[in-house]
Amino acid sequence: MDNFFNYQISNELEKWDLVAIDYGERGPENSFIYRYNLPDTSEKEVLADSVIGHYEIKASHDGRYIAYLKDNSPDDSFPRFHKIWIYDLMEGEELETDIGNINLHTFSMKWSPAENKLLITNRVHDQEKHKMYILTAETRQTEEIIHRPYIINPEWSHDGRYISFMEYESFEAYESAIGNVLDISTRQVSTITEGLVLYSNLKWSAAENRLFFIELHSEYFYLSSISRDGSEIERLIKGKKYERPNYGFPTIPGPLPAADNLITIYPDGIYMIVYNFGFIEDENTFRVIVDADYKKVRKYVSNFVFHSKVSYTNDGRISYMRGKYEQETFPHFYVALPNGTQLTPILKKLASGGEVLVPKFN
Repeated sequence: MDNFFNYQISNELEKWDLVAIDYGERGPENSFIYRYNLPDTSEKEVLADSVIGHYEIKASHDGRYIAYLKDNSPDDSFPRFHKIWIYDLMEGEELETDIGNINLHTFSMKWSPAENKLLITNRVHDQEKHKMYILTAETRQTEEIIHRPYIINPEWSHDGRYISFMEYESFEAYESAIGNVLDISTRQVSTITEGLVLYSNLKWSAAENRLFFIELHSEYFYLSSISRDGSEIERLIKGKKYERPNYGFPTIPGPLPAADNLITIYPDGIYMIVYNFGFIEDENTFRVIVDADYKKVRKYVSNFVFHSKVSYTNDGRISYMRGKYEQETFPHFYVALPNGTQLTPILKKLASGGEVLVPKFN
C-alpha cells in the first residue's frame, strides 16, 4: 500500500482550501467559520459567524457546500434549539434552510457521497421519535424519509441508494444497538445484525457489497464485515480482550455501540483506517491501516496522544486529522498521504469545532 502513494503532499495542498470552525475567544456558542487559501495559512477569510462550534462542519461530496448550525432559540430559552445553514463556496453565499428545532444531542447530518444531498436525523421535541430528512442543497427542499423511535449514527452507501443506521431496543448498559439498512427508494428498513454485539456503527465499503464494523465476539474485539442483507458475516482481524471500563459506577450509562468515528473507509475501498483495539500490539499506535482483502494491518501514525477521526479529500489523495504529540500543548491540524507518511502540521493552536479540505473555487 505504500508504493501507491509516491507523490509530495506539499504539491497536493495547492489544490485545496482549508475551511475550519474556530472558537477563538468567543467560545463554541458563537464561533467563526474561516477559509484558508492553502498552502498558506497566514491569512484567513471569514465565511460565517455566530456558528455553533460543538458540531463539526460538514462538506458535500464535491466540496461546494458546507453545512453547519446556528442558534435558533429566543434569549433565555431552554432547551436551546438550532437551525441548519449552508454556505455555497462556489457562489460565496450563505443560505438559510427551513430546518430548525435541532436538538444538538440527538442530531446528525451527513452529505451523500454521490450528490449534493444532506441526510439529517433529529429527535422530535417532547416525543420518543426521531425523524430522518434529506435536504437537496441546490433547491433547499426537504423530504421526510422515515421516522423511528431511535435513529443513531446514519451512514450513506457510496452510491447514495442506501442508508445504514443504529437503533436502540433498550437502554440497558452494555446491550448492543441493532444495525439497520434503509432502501431510500422503497423506504424499506431491514435489520441485518441480529445476535451481534456492535462496538461501532456500520461503515459502507466502496464496493457496496458489505459493511464494516467493530464487533465484540467471544470477549474479544474484531474488525468484521457483513453483507448488505445480513446473510454473510466475516470476522477479519482479531483484537485484544474486551474489558468493561470502570468509571466508579456500577455500569456505564447507555448501550453500545460506544462511538461513531472508529472506522474511516478510503474512497475507492483499497483499505480503511481503524481505531487500534489491539489489532497490532503497540500501545503508542492510536490508529491502524487495514487492508481488508488481504487482512493486513500496520501503523498509520504513531505517538499521537490525541487524535481525531481521519478524513480524506474527495479525490482520496490527502488524509487529514486533528492531533498532537506529547510535547505539544494544543492539537494541530495535520495532513498526510493516505498511508500516514509525510505527516505535516498545517495550522497550530486551533481551538476548533472541525476542519475540512475543499477544492479551490476561485
